[in-house]
Amino acid sequence: GFPPPEERLYGAMIGAPALVFGAFWLGWTGQYPSIHWIVPALATVPIGASIALVFNAFLSYLVDTYLQYSASAFSANTIIRSSVGAAFPLFTVQMFERLGINWACTLIGFCALLLAPSPFLFYKFGPAIRSRSKFSPCLVSSFFFLTEPQRADVGSAGSRHRERDRRGGGRCRRKSR
Repeated sequence: GFPPPEERLYGAMIGAPALVFGAFWLGWTGQYPSIHWIVPALATVPIGASIALVFNAFLSYLVDTYLQYSASAFSANTIIRSSVGAAFPLFTVQMFERLGINWACTLIGFCALLLAPSPFLFYKFGPAIRSRSKFSPCLVSSFFFLTEPQRADVGSAGSRHRERDRRGGGRCRRKSR
């Protein structure tokens, strides 16, 4: 079968705390000439690894969550990521000059600390969030939370769901608010 999308978040659960750790490490070792240059340079290892882990984990989470709408989710992700990437050079030089390396990296570390719980929250509350989405397919969002007799009722290879989709009733019935 297919694992639920939340199973893709394990990399982000490792990467989010590593980003916080790496940002504070870089900030508090990069300012002082008494500390050898290799120490802050080594801080970029957990930073780079965590960025890769979080990025890849959340992109695969988007694919598994939205399936046929994943291209739209990717484009929204790219627009936001590019906008943030375009905005950061406008203030980072001034931020590092005025605050210094230690406090500027501490500010980035606190922003990462604020966002670090997000993969854990998506892991815990992701099924509930997806069940309310009109763009997340029903079969993927609910199949893994069915009991064993209910799973057997779905049928082999989703044949009942394909039949229901052909008849036009392919969406889950969701409670109206």
